[in-house]
Amino acid sequence: HLSMTRALRRCVVFDQRSAQVPYVRGWRWQKTLVQRAIEAQRQGESHEHPDSFVLLQHASVYTLGRGSTLENLRFDPRAATCPHAVHRVERGGEVTWHGPGQLVGYPILDLTCHRKDLHWYLRSMEDVIIGTLADFRITAERDEAGTGVWVQGNKVAAMGLSASRWITMHGFALNVHPDLSAFDHIVPCGIAHKGVTSIRQILEAQGDPGANDVTVHAVADRILRNMESQFQLAIEIANNSPPVDQETVSDSDWLTKNQRKL
Repeated sequence: HLSMTRALRRCVVFDQRSAQVPYVRGWRWQKTLVQRAIEAQRQGESHEHPDSFVLLQHASVYTLGRGSTLENLRFDPRAATCPHAVHRVERGGEVTWHGPGQLVGYPILDLTCHRKDLHWYLRSMEDVIIGTLADFRITAERDEAGTGVWVQGNKVAAMGLSASRWITMHGFALNVHPDLSAFDHIVPCGIAHKGVTSIRQILEAQGDPGANDVTVHAVADRILRNMESQFQLAIEIANNSPPVDQETVSDSDWLTKNQRKL
């Protein structure tokens, strides 16, 4: 009896985990990768065109989902004196924060080559995070309060996604060892009665002697292995940063043209 196994799908990883990437630059990277995947789909070349996965840390920023309310901000984003960068983007979900010490992953997957089911995709991404936390001796779970990954009622990873023609965009934000006070300025993910936590904080609470040794770099390595097995990918590490269409256009000019109203 021969078991039929699906051939591994190529996935190019743009590994920017050591950088603090401005949010708009990461947003443009995603847009470009999605557009190229859509073009491949239109040409009937989806199976030849690889998936992509961008791993990075962002410079400090708050992002709103497409339908997010401003009521979950504890500051006025429109004030001239507002000290925070704030962007509304096309993902689902409420407000969240990105910044140093948090690992952000943007899988650009063509689900026509996996499974055309966004609910399956979201649950699969949660499984990647849950498996990664298990690698660090942490028991995590889903919560009926919303998407993402939780440990003892506190959110350790936020999820937000969008898809166009079954090609995914946005992704997850996993708190490794960020300054969690950044979340004090918002109602994270719009859930007032739940807290946020990080891998380091959880391990410290467990009395784990390795708590201070956990790094974004180490967590990123485990994420890649779990992505490979969860989605049956053959990962290739790119030796360059992701492409950007209209490279001559500055990020600030691009934002002026593409930003959504708060």
